[in-house]
Amino acid sequence: MKITRERLAEICKTFVQVLDLANVSDLKSLEVLAGTTTPIAGKENEYLTINWKPSTYGTRAIDASYVIHHRDGKIEGGIPLNLKVNPSAGYSMIILKAVEIIAGYSQFDSDTFGNIIQSQTTRSIDLKEILDKIGKIR
Repeated sequence: MKITRERLAEICKTFVQVLDLANVSDLKSLEVLAGTTTPIAGKENEYLTINWKPSTYGTRAIDASYVIHHRDGKIEGGIPLNLKVNPSAGYSMIILKAVEIIAGYSQFDSDTFGNIIQSQTTRSIDLKEILDKIGKIR
């Protein structure tokens, strides 16, 4: 599935709204949701997953992913938005997937649908600041 800039903006807005509805206001409140999967209202086979995952130098990062699947369970659009926050290493990374490069993000791969996989890493673990940045993706 090709992810247009408009669809990515919608995904980013929904991502922030879902976390807001879950009362996520800081990193600690996101960490409490580790191990959860939240269906996206009105979007069949789309959901937000939050988990702890291995990261750099033996540390862990809290990972929040917007996931899109086919009806048969196979990944269709994959993960068009992925947020990783590593409190131990003091950085966050936003990974996006879209058919075009988003300003401020660096391309590092592409998928079979022709989407450009791109990322932005910052030395901030301030979740409010990070979610504000995600919410402004257009």
